[in-house]
Amino acid sequence: MRFVKGILLLAIVAFLVLFAAQNSDVLTSGTLFKLDLHWITWETGQLPLYLLVVGAFLLGGLLMFIYLLTEYMKANSAAKHLRRERDQLKRELENERASSSYTSSYTSSAADETDEKSESSY
Repeated sequence: MRFVKGILLLAIVAFLVLFAAQNSDVLTSGTLFKLDLHWITWETGQLPLYLLVVGAFLLGGLLMFIYLLTEYMKANSAAKHLRRERDQLKRELENERASSSYTSSYTSSAADETDEKSESSY
């Protein structure tokens, strides 16, 4: 399987190199960007197309990183909140168990005493 992946990757790279070699004049031709608002006009110099493609790719990667970072922070905050809530519920459960075992031991000892008294009266 690794061999097939290597051959497939090599074929894709060869295709991209061939495409770039045959279209080098299009890829290196300049493109001009102009922003014309009522109060400001801004114009770039001639930028090669490959630079614009790489720049758009990097900008998309940066925006995706920022988005994923915010989602990670939200998930981390929610997990922290849930851990705190879980710990609080564990403490409440332990307190309930401790108080119910005290109550049940008190009631069972009182019931034993009443059983002993009732048996001795016969």
